[in-house]
Amino acid sequence: AEWIGRNNNHVGGNDLLRPTQNPGYFARKEAFIKEFRIHSFNQKSIRAGVRDVREGFATPHAWIRSWDGGWRIKYDGITSKQKHRDIAHAAVKALGLDFGAVDVGEKADGSLQVLEVNRAPGVEGGTIDVYANAIKAWIEGRELGE
Repeated sequence: AEWIGRNNNHVGGNDLLRPTQNPGYFARKEAFIKEFRIHSFNQKSIRAGVRDVREGFATPHAWIRSWDGGWRIKYDGITSKQKHRDIAHAAVKALGLDFGAVDVGEKADGSLQVLEVNRAPGVEGGTIDVYANAIKAWIEGRELGE
């Protein structure tokens, strides 16, 4: 496995796209066939997306699947499998959070790995409505999604 230096305060994989001379820590490079983002709210999945090539981006980075690397998160028509939801909910719970957007990598053998938990997920492209509805349902004591 290849180990790569990272900055403590990295954003969007930019420290990988432009490697740092003084890394704050090292991360192991893994090979994923797909990456998902699962929005978990009180142990329920309220939205799921998959990394997809950004429109108009000719050659996305092969393994740095960030916006700056030519990738986006596609939500339209995406449903998550139970195993994706389970690992996302467990990651949010392990951090003592009530909600978060969990990036999950899937390897060729089907195994999953949590890449990160976003404690302040972006709320563009309809995500704000999903969170607003989840918060409203929680306040009203109603059940949420999956």
